[in-house]
Amino acid sequence: MKLGLIKGHDVIAITEESYITDAIFFMNTNRIRRIAVLRDREIIGLFTVEEALYHILYNEADERLKEARLKPVIKSNPSLSEIIRDMLSNKVDAVFIEGDGGLKIVTYKDVIKEVKWDNAHDSISSISKQAIVVPPYARIRTAASVMINNGIRHVPVYEGDLYGIVSARDIVYGYPELDLNSDVSKIMIPEVYNVSGNTPINVVVKDLLRLNIGSAIVNKREIVTLKDLIEYASRNLIKE
Repeated sequence: MKLGLIKGHDVIAITEESYITDAIFFMNTNRIRRIAVLRDREIIGLFTVEEALYHILYNEADERLKEARLKPVIKSNPSLSEIIRDMLSNKVDAVFIEGDGGLKIVTYKDVIKEVKWDNAHDSISSISKQAIVVPPYARIRTAASVMINNGIRHVPVYEGDLYGIVSARDIVYGYPELDLNSDVSKIMIPEVYNVSGNTPINVVVKDLLRLNIGSAIVNKREIVTLKDLIEYASRNLIKE
């Protein structure tokens, strides 16, 4: 499968002198997962829901962005194959490219939308992994800690059966009103996208894009993320 160029999106940015709480408010208001951080009009990093979750958990949300954890700025070319390579090699879910009118950002979801999935007939279980879960009586703080310690954004709520799912975005968007000592049942989403293991990958991709979600639960105990799909595309669907 030969691929063309990808355009990307305009970069939304905030200065490093702004507070972490400002960035969280801005991301929540605009329903975005990441925001670029500027120093003298130069992008110095990306502040994402993962970094926000870390600072919320450790009571550091009142610090300025210049003191916050940031993801690195990775610049790529508009070739989809090169973007995928740079994402995977640098372990980032967004890169920057030069586009019409200046710098643009490309995310996992942008890549997945561009890949042609018609021939991805393998079963979803071929790329799923055992999910890291929390029980329904676990505290939100525990779920946040599990996400940070394991580098994940989605945690199924499971004990004998699948009750729901909690995402880093749900916790971050609930700040500061959200009580981290409350049970995860307070914020979990009970309507989980759960599929059988023999569901074709291309069907799952179509559903994830339609539902605008970042993961699929497989057989109630396994999970597939956008990163897993990009890794599959890199191995099986992408040609230079």
